[in-house]
Amino acid sequence: MESTETSAVRRPRWGVRLALLAILALGAAFRFYNVNWDKGTYHIHPDERYTTMVVTRIEWPDSLAEYFDTSRSPLNARNVGMVYFYGTFPLFLTKFVAGQMDALQTFYAETRPNPQEYLLQHPSWTGYDRIHLVGRVLSGLFDLGSVLLLFFLARRIFDRRVGLIAAFLLALTALNIQGSHYFAVDTFLTFFALGVIWFTLDVVEGKGWPSYVGLGAAMGLALACKVSGFLLVVVVGLGAWLWVRRQVLAGERAGPALLRAGGGLFLAVFVAWAVFRVAQPYAWAGPDYDGWGSVPEPWQSKLRVLDKIPRPLQPILMPNPRWLADIAEAGAQQTGEADLPWGRQWTERTPWLWPLENMVKWGMGLPLGVAAWLGVGLATVQLALLWLRRRKSDRLGNWKLGVGHWELCLIPLSWVLLTFLWQGMQYVKSVRYFLPIFPYLAMFAAYLVVAAWDWAKARGRRGQVAAGGLAAIVLLGALGWAFAFIQIYTEPVTRVQATRWMYEHIETGATLQTRTADGQPGQLQIPLPSRYVYAADGQWQTTPFVPAENMTATAVVMNNLTGLDGPSEGEFEVQITTEGGEPLAQGRIAATFGGEGGRRHVIDLPDTPLTGGQTYYFQSRAVRGAPLVSLGAAIANEHFDDPLPFNMDGRIAFGAGPYRGLELTLYDEDTPEKLEKLLDTLDEADYISMSSGRLWQSIPRLPMRYPVTTRYYELLFAGKLGFEKVAEFHSYPRLFGLEFDDTWAEEQFTVYDHPKVLIYRKTADYDREKVKALLSEGIDWENIPHWLNPRDVPRWRREQA
Repeated sequence: MESTETSAVRRPRWGVRLALLAILALGAAFRFYNVNWDKGTYHIHPDERYTTMVVTRIEWPDSLAEYFDTSRSPLNARNVGMVYFYGTFPLFLTKFVAGQMDALQTFYAETRPNPQEYLLQHPSWTGYDRIHLVGRVLSGLFDLGSVLLLFFLARRIFDRRVGLIAAFLLALTALNIQGSHYFAVDTFLTFFALGVIWFTLDVVEGKGWPSYVGLGAAMGLALACKVSGFLLVVVVGLGAWLWVRRQVLAGERAGPALLRAGGGLFLAVFVAWAVFRVAQPYAWAGPDYDGWGSVPEPWQSKLRVLDKIPRPLQPILMPNPRWLADIAEAGAQQTGEADLPWGRQWTERTPWLWPLENMVKWGMGLPLGVAAWLGVGLATVQLALLWLRRRKSDRLGNWKLGVGHWELCLIPLSWVLLTFLWQGMQYVKSVRYFLPIFPYLAMFAAYLVVAAWDWAKARGRRGQVAAGGLAAIVLLGALGWAFAFIQIYTEPVTRVQATRWMYEHIETGATLQTRTADGQPGQLQIPLPSRYVYAADGQWQTTPFVPAENMTATAVVMNNLTGLDGPSEGEFEVQITTEGGEPLAQGRIAATFGGEGGRRHVIDLPDTPLTGGQTYYFQSRAVRGAPLVSLGAAIANEHFDDPLPFNMDGRIAFGAGPYRGLELTLYDEDTPEKLEKLLDTLDEADYISMSSGRLWQSIPRLPMRYPVTTRYYELLFAGKLGFEKVAEFHSYPRLFGLEFDDTWAEEQFTVYDHPKVLIYRKTADYDREKVKALLSEGIDWENIPHWLNPRDVPRWRREQA
């Protein structure tokens, strides 16, 4: 018969397990909700898009020897014409898993009546359109693994209450949820960084050689996700020092303790090297390295020192010079040394305060973000006080930090502070670079809640109410912010919404005017080619179209129909036919096409019912007056951003599609030549599309270098350029009808999955000379500092003062 005592012990354990399972289920629900959030596009996240291109082009080698042959392996991105800066472990794992899913799919297809038809209906998981979904799911699984690991870590340092609350908070952290929706390396790195911290705690507690082996394996995999994880070495060193200190305080001599710690660290370094050598094989030269010719200067000259490694050891020990040069170039982008368009958003971002603001307001939400940093502050103060007490006393004691050992707490705390201080002072200080410290921020927020409750228990009901209120604010606040953030995935991404609006509302060469079943007026854009010349009288142009719903056609508007060489008097005819060629409606107009006759021509049709989902054909021809030319609207998109509308829903926008595409090269340096080019584009444009704030939020941060372009945006938004805003698409986090406008959050938080899209239309007020005068007034062309690196703007301002 089971004792009452045993039952009492087991009940809390089962309660903890069930609570942990519920937390993991909740975290999974948020991470895997609408994982295909950009369905129908060509992948909106640019890093993910490029990673997908890389993973679909590399191929598995035929042998283990070829796997390690950097110069020849088809798994090396460089050997298939690609460059890849990030770690290859997530890349290879995704490709492997996708391949296994294909094998399972093929095996299952063989059990179906028609295997070929089944496989046609279920495309390969290794293809461009699906492998990123495998990567996203793996990203979410690794982040869910971080939630689980955090529970054990926080329970180890504090207690199970802190463990459960920390896991709950991390499961609901917005930045982790967002990162789990991307095929990117950040969640993988965060998971293995947790592993490094865990085994560092083992080192501190003196758990022997296995702790150093685990530490090395976790470090190697972390580096094989992203080499910026190398900063963990400092925390590992701190852990070894704490172990030595414990041994010395316990009576062991410093020399032998240091020797043992050094031996353990050497073992960890060896294991980390071996794991990294396997998981990131092309960071090494490999046998018969022949890539020196691809190494750019000055790196080639600097790295020639690697040739001094003895030839027999070079295949194993020599780093790949091309990879080192790539990492150095990526580092130059991070430090701001390399002046690239996408780095100009970081101009004059305040060190530490800018990432802190984005971390607290957007990445975690205010309740959790504030609690996290208050928890960090509380732990830091308590550690400082304990250190001061120990300085006053020589006796050895088992000092506690609240509910945990101070040496163990020091490890994650030092990782948080080190990462925040180091990354926060860099030129590029994206909040996603701080993702590896988010688990510990959640842990310290949980510690704050539990410490407040323990403090309040001895202070009566009022104290308990206050502590309970704090817990409610933090926990319910985190839950509320997670629900608010996930709303961006409950609807099509804003660029998709904008795309569909554009296909419906922006004029093609011909617009079919319609009436809905309930009598409301409507329109349908006929996808005529963006530029079509009716070269000879009587020659039909035929374009298929499919109404989305039942409607009645009443007229056709030729939106931009003119004589090819000037105004032309003539006749123009249109008709709608069935798939079998039977005419349903015909209309004709006699007019002067162009000049005083205008460009827009309305051709009435008899009321013609059209069935939704059925294919019809729009036919048009010049009866008299050819050659005539029909033009679709010209849409100007900004370079270095995704042009809209997308090719989707079976439609093509530009080229063979119905719209003329123009490019606004606004990152080009402000010169008189650029101004004329901009005016030429505005002359031709009918619409301006900005698919995110990438340019209009970054260029004005450099008004001294972009005075004309900065003024261009000011005038455009003020309605003074002869263009009016006709559409805006945004998807803010929202809860209970309340929207949280994150337009001015860090660009990378919004630009991928919920950018604000703005569309402007030319009006009759547009006048080139007026716009030129507005843009050029007072501009000192000769003294624009084109050479000014955004990183150096603060110093430039001081020199100008």
